[in-house]
Amino acid sequence: MARSITSLLSRKSVVGVSNWVYRTGSCFVSPMSTVSVSDESLRCPASLPSRISPWLMLPPPTESSSGNKVYNFYSLSQDKVLSLNKISAAAGEEEKTGVPVPEDDAQIVGSSHGWLALHNENNSDLFLSNPLSRRHVKLPAINKLPENTSCVGHVIVSCSPNVEGDDDCRALMTYGPENRLAFCCPGRRSTEWTPIGDWYYEFKGCRSARAYEACVYSSRQKLFYCITRSSEFEAWDLSNPVSPKLIPMVLSIEPTSDDSELDDSELDRRLAGEMELKDHSMEHKSLIVNEHSGDLFLVTRHIIERMNLDGSYAEEEACDVDNYDPMNDLNKFPHKTISFDVHKYDPENEIFRYMDKCSLDGLSFFVGCNHGFALRASEFPELKPDSIYFTDVSSLPDWVECRYGGHDIGIFSYKDGTTISPCYYPCDLQSFKRIKPIPRWFTPSPL
Repeated sequence: MARSITSLLSRKSVVGVSNWVYRTGSCFVSPMSTVSVSDESLRCPASLPSRISPWLMLPPPTESSSGNKVYNFYSLSQDKVLSLNKISAAAGEEEKTGVPVPEDDAQIVGSSHGWLALHNENNSDLFLSNPLSRRHVKLPAINKLPENTSCVGHVIVSCSPNVEGDDDCRALMTYGPENRLAFCCPGRRSTEWTPIGDWYYEFKGCRSARAYEACVYSSRQKLFYCITRSSEFEAWDLSNPVSPKLIPMVLSIEPTSDDSELDDSELDRRLAGEMELKDHSMEHKSLIVNEHSGDLFLVTRHIIERMNLDGSYAEEEACDVDNYDPMNDLNKFPHKTISFDVHKYDPENEIFRYMDKCSLDGLSFFVGCNHGFALRASEFPELKPDSIYFTDVSSLPDWVECRYGGHDIGIFSYKDGTTISPCYYPCDLQSFKRIKPIPRWFTPSPL
């Protein structure tokens, strides 16, 4: 039988790099300008707007005009590509400053509060790095955990680590093949990760890994909220790192509206097609916090793992298990997000209530391989209200050559429940191709 993607592999100045990029809604490439910003303006918070809409982190260029290593970002508000110089380990920056810096080939394993989490698989080094301020904070190496693993899932932080050493900052990480949980204190220059949470759970006499699927931090509640792949919820108070406190959340999830009871005459053809595809989809869950109100949301994403280029589901064919090559499927059939369901947490009744497909309270959600967050669209004219800006969550390692992966990017209209519009990259199946490393959302912060 065919297997799913997820089962296959357990600053002196800013320089323009490439003027040739994808244009939204088109399978062709056309010119887009880059923006140059002085290093001083990046380092001075007073020179930046009080509110900056998110940037989409793009793959770096294979070669820049200056030969420097750079970060590429697409600015939603400016509709331009920004290109920022990195501090390079190869350029001897560590010797100059005395501060350790990540290697150029370090992999991005998180984007949270204006900071990137970088992991070097060769030596297990972990860093927090701010592309604007060019500050770096070295985190404990992952191989110091009891399991001696080298696998990092995702890293998020509760806030920006203070230059003077902010005791309030916590970094939370999922790690290992079973997505376990651990934390450290970047501001205190932690020397080790502290594992937390149960490793297994019992269900009908069977013992399974308690794999954490998503985590998010609420600055209002000062809690990390987590959800496992078996849809168990919990919250963690890590304010006292010596005594991390688990807050169990025995919650229920309100069922989505059941359109299956409607007959064909009451259904739009497009909606009927979506329902049929949904039966073949896999789910991916994200947690979102609206920092303005403190509201917590559960976002369920429906992804078709095998899709024909005409938009239909690609049925799995019987095959010789002994001679099965999963790469044949990955090169032939792209995966694609088809819809989202959103639930809002009702703390009084301890239930996630389903939000009918008409409104997200005027918010814009941002999900993907980043710290999930929500913004009030009324404060950002460039954002679409009641929409979900999403990036891919299913991608193979960069060293695996494949036709697809990292391509599942777009803007989903929760208001009409079906429309997906492009965001920098085209979102039509015929234009999909491999994007590596996987794009993710980034919230600019000069601190």
